[in-house]
Amino acid sequence: MYRAKDAGRNRYCFFTQTMNDELRRHQLIISELRLSLAHQEFSLYYQPLLDSQSGSIKYCEALIRWFPGSGELMSPAEFIPIAEKSELISKIGEWVINEACRQRAEWKNKGLLDFRIDINLSGKQFIHNDIFSILKRALAKHHLAPSEIGIELTENVLIHAGENNLLNLRKLHEAGMQISIDDFGTGYSSLSYLRHFPVHNLKIDREFISGSSHNETDRSIMEAIVVIGHRLGLKVIAEGIETEEQHRLAQRIGCDLEQGFFFHKPMEADKLYTILTGM
Repeated sequence: MYRAKDAGRNRYCFFTQTMNDELRRHQLIISELRLSLAHQEFSLYYQPLLDSQSGSIKYCEALIRWFPGSGELMSPAEFIPIAEKSELISKIGEWVINEACRQRAEWKNKGLLDFRIDINLSGKQFIHNDIFSILKRALAKHHLAPSEIGIELTENVLIHAGENNLLNLRKLHEAGMQISIDDFGTGYSSLSYLRHFPVHNLKIDREFISGSSHNETDRSIMEAIVVIGHRLGLKVIAEGIETEEQHRLAQRIGCDLEQGFFFHKPMEADKLYTILTGM
């Protein structure tokens, strides 16, 4: 029934053994996630974002990694969607917020002042107004200004956000917190909604980046996003840069920032600190 509803409602779906196996695996992962939350088996890795022209690191994005006691490292692309179907995504998200703030405060105490850590908020996290209280408490606990932590949301999350959520988001925006639209270009009514969103940055979806070397349509979409973003006073970020060709294209069309394996893979906090300080 739920598979049919997920496929768009008003349809039917036949049961298969594969569904049963998938459900059992999901239940196992949810059980392991609960244990891992209790045993602190998560870690944050950090991937830098660089100025497209100078190549200097401007800030970084925090990315969760799970090292379960079973020893089987699991990709966030697999466990995050499963966590979103339960209450665990809120608990995991709160842990990410507090850990990112703790790490930012640690770097600040070491003298790394002009820097920012961005965190991703899922749709399920965002629709609960408590997320704004969690953010404020974490900033206050670690004596951070709103400008020292940024948040990333997909455009589909923003499109379906209620007015109260957008109002709280505007307050964060006005307080100096940087807000980015992640995976831009894959949602619906992106252009008409842009003027309603209190955002600073657009991150071009990596699908356009990966297709840009051989697909003129993808290149044209990237160019259009850059023009529109700049006209609206936003910075445009090319994420998923993996080749010299993609880097040169991002430079040529005017992307402000770049992120991807071509420059740096996500890394542990100590390694990034060493790179930032040249130690």
